[in-house]
Amino acid sequence: RILADPGFDGALRTRPGGAEVHPPDGDEAARLATEDPRVRAVLARRGKLAEDLGWLAAPALGLPRVADLALSVVAQGVLRAFAARLPGFHASGLPYLFASFLDVAATVEVEPERWVVRLGRPPLQFVLALSGAARGEHRPGWMRGITLALCQEGE
Repeated sequence: RILADPGFDGALRTRPGGAEVHPPDGDEAARLATEDPRVRAVLARRGKLAEDLGWLAAPALGLPRVADLALSVVAQGVLRAFAARLPGFHASGLPYLFASFLDVAATVEVEPERWVVRLGRPPLQFVLALSGAARGEHRPGWMRGITLALCQEGE
């Protein structure tokens, strides 16, 4: 089962594995919110989801609406996961997260087995440092064995 706001039903015409889409009724939403903190977080932000998706839309790319919506939903999930790692910022709006943490200059040095990403200093850099998000190594599966090494400029 996929629980979705009725407004998303049209976007969910393709249901993985033939899953059924159901709007969570009040009782079911309350039960899920008490059992699963992830559901609780989504329900708390429910009123902002359309605003977030609108902010992420990229009509200049000329993608079909369904493709733009799919990419926006994925980007929203990535940004929500990022916000969850930042103490006190889990419920921040996406424009605020971007302006405070992600709107920075960056350079990429491509090496045979890794890419070194040097990030500028965002306004709330100290929060990134506290959370460990300002540096580290990551191996995204889609990069086929390439490591992303994040560091600050000057390191």
